[in-house]
Amino acid sequence: MTYFVYIDSRISSVPHMEPLEAGCPASASLEALERLRMHSDGIAAHVFDGDTCVASMRREEQHP
Repeated sequence: MTYFVYIDSRISSVPHMEPLEAGCPASASLEALERLRMHSDGIAAHVFDGDTCVASMRREEQHP
């Protein structure tokens, strides 16, 4: 099964979707977090295994 990440953005109402290389939910979550950090406008990421959401995470707020 291929895991997918959907990344919510500040600038678009349509999430960005990418396939992940991970083979388990824990690895998929770590990979999704890395992808979220790469998207400067990303605010949250959701990992799916088929139709099942296996993880969700939000970008940590940056404080000066």
